[in-house]
Amino acid sequence: DFDTPFVNRDADGPLPNDRRHQFKMRGVYAFNENWSVGSTFSAMSGTPLSIIGGGNPYDGTRNFYSYYICVQNCTASDISTRVFELNERGAAGRTPSIFDLSANITYQHPLGEGNKLRVDLSAFNLFNQEQGIQYNELLQDRSVTNNNVQYGQANSWQSPRYGQLTVSVDF
Repeated sequence: DFDTPFVNRDADGPLPNDRRHQFKMRGVYAFNENWSVGSTFSAMSGTPLSIIGGGNPYDGTRNFYSYYICVQNCTASDISTRVFELNERGAAGRTPSIFDLSANITYQHPLGEGNKLRVDLSAFNLFNQEQGIQYNELLQDRSVTNNNVQYGQANSWQSPRYGQLTVSVDF
């Protein structure tokens, strides 16, 4: 991206991993020496969405991805006559917030001097939230004449609800 000075020109705005708010809470309750339950809750605000185009008004020698979108004369062979519009980084809003609740139950049993058996059953994403976490931000290809029909659609999602059984022996 950094082989020409125009790639990041006017690329001001929040970075793609900017989450303004995050909240995490973890807790464990032991019923006795053998049994315990635990839970984890996390909530994260969305990340910024950008509109990425395939050219810019500063360099007519070749096309590359930038925050400029061609809006007029996009098919002109003389690149200097094309009209571009700046969409700063993060100008397309934010992704939805993500929530996750996970829980586990653990059984521990002593097996003699310093040895113990531990069985842990965990369930992740209990409410089976399937929120998109990454979205397609490419609006135009490098020819700036074709708009991407998948722009704005999610291309990565939260992991679905799943479980994990762990058995371990300390000796």
